[in-house]
Amino acid sequence: MTLTDVVSVEEWEALVREIQDKYGLDCSVSDPDGGHVTHAGKWCNDLCPEIKKCPEALGSICATAAQSFTAQAKQTHQSVVSECDAGMVKISVPIFSGDEFLGTIGGCGALFEDGEVEDFLVQKTTGLEEDKIEELISSIKTMPETKAEECAEFIESRLKELIK
Repeated sequence: MTLTDVVSVEEWEALVREIQDKYGLDCSVSDPDGGHVTHAGKWCNDLCPEIKKCPEALGSICATAAQSFTAQAKQTHQSVVSECDAGMVKISVPIFSGDEFLGTIGGCGALFEDGEVEDFLVQKTTGLEEDKIEELISSIKTMPETKAEECAEFIESRLKELIK
């Protein structure tokens, strides 16, 4: 069974847009292997697209976080709310149909109120200059941890409505 056997791509897209509009995160729905079924299509900050277009940064920051968060969500059957290696908020909510793990839905790209971007890691993996990274960091919105937890709960409740 796949994610699109349970919910149509259009419904996943609508949910991703709803999460992004409500919480300001870069959202996606991914299969168990990390392949995107859908993605919001607009960035919530200027740093993330720079990270994602550099293969080394994508692999060491985004892919690593996605794999780790997916494994934890699958194992615990619980949402994971934490930070990626670059220091930004990442939320991963597991999607199950019965006992079958279908993937995750979540978002990333904000900064916890007391958090900070790991600019050294970003610089080493992207090759961007320090002043450019600082400029890109300034576009990142902050999010209280309680708001991130609220987002995970919102996604969980919407999943219950979609997957019956």
